Amino acid sequence: MVTQTAAAPATSSQIPAPARILALAAVLLAAFALRVGSLQAADLNIDESWSYVHSYYIAYPADFSLTQILAPEPNNALHLLLASAFLRMSPNSLGIRLLSVLAGVCVVALSARLAFRLSGSSGLYGRRAALLTAGLTACAVDMAAQSQIARPYMLAAMFALLAVVGGIETAGG
Repeated sequence: MVTQTAAAPATSSQIPAPARILALAAVLLAAFALRVGSLQAADLNIDESWSYVHSYYIAYPADFSLTQILAPEPNNALHLLLASAFLRMSPNSLGIRLLSVLAGVCVVALSARLAFRLSGSSGLYGRRAALLTAGLTACAVDMAAQSQIARPYMLAAMFALLAVVGGIETAGG
């Protein structure tokens, strides 16, 4: 009599590394595509207009000093400095919003890394959790919407996740 045994569950060594990398790359590409969708909307809201004007004066200095531009909202200084670099490449609504898009895609990648580290990075569950987390973060409506606004929200989320992931990586967790 022949008995049938259950197939052994797949381990992380049975899933080829290129397939894992391609799956994460596909999720990141989808996140980018979702965030780029309505970037060319011509109208900037009032907050975006504030960021645009101040970043423009940093990118193209006139009669204002950097301290005069950054003084009204000093917590926003890094965003304004980075956004001014993007405005030099593309001086329109796309240029000012592109920084948030790229920070939003980095949030997707960092959330995947955080899930990977927190769920046991040595096994299959760590990789599945990372891919699932990346997919959920990529498709989250509010995350995609905030990634299309020329304000420092996604930049702050990116640095917060970077700090948490960096802390876990240094602690060896």
